[in-house]
Amino acid sequence: MKHPEDAAKLAALTEFIDTYYGGELDQMVRQLYETIYMLHYLGPDLFGEETRLEKAFLLYCMAESLSS
Repeated sequence: MKHPEDAAKLAALTEFIDTYYGGELDQMVRQLYETIYMLHYLGPDLFGEETRLEKAFLLYCMAESLSS
């Protein structure tokens, strides 16, 4: 682990995945990809394209990290 102080944060993430996804990381990753897909269809009056792409990129990177 690069930053030992992140151990508690990783433990909290693990607890979240266990609680809400029954420990099935693949299910959480699928939900992240679905959210990314949904962001592409939000009306431009809600959020600008740059903002949507920024959020989609963040979620995509998280999903990729969790699936590897």
